[in-house]
Amino acid sequence: MADEPSDEALMRILQFDAEELERNRQGMLSLQQRLRLFSQIDQPLLALVLLAPLGIVIQLREPQSVQSVVNILVLIALVVIVATFSRKSIRLLLDIVTGQVSEASGTITVRIYRFDRRTFAGMLGTQYANGTIGSESFIVPVALAESFQGKSLRVFYTPRYRQAVSGHILP
Repeated sequence: MADEPSDEALMRILQFDAEELERNRQGMLSLQQRLRLFSQIDQPLLALVLLAPLGIVIQLREPQSVQSVVNILVLIALVVIVATFSRKSIRLLLDIVTGQVSEASGTITVRIYRFDRRTFAGMLGTQYANGTIGSESFIVPVALAESFQGKSLRVFYTPRYRQAVSGHILP
């Protein structure tokens, strides 16, 4: 059953509170929002991005040999390969680090999509939704489509990953 459209229902669906909304109005993510977003990052990518530079430094400190150079090139290649397949995680990480939010105001249109095939992450049959206000589009929970379709909202979202983090109903 869909929630009645209200600011409280929007808070529940997007999982934010009044303090976070105020921080978003100032153009920034709150610490709690950054932590929630951080939990969505592809953990193997994060480990590789954080540990690969350490591996390169260790290799550079060792006496230079052909094997050391090969190891460094392999680490760099792994970072590039994983980064290519995880561009969304990289965009999300950049949003967390910068802490900025963008905003869109107007009537929201929400489309629900379904993964019909097995993806790299194994999300067969998973649903997600995309909200659009004007020319701006962002990721929203499916529940938002059920309660807020066609409503006039101000939505705050991350600028690179484009995930809605808060908002409120416009008069």
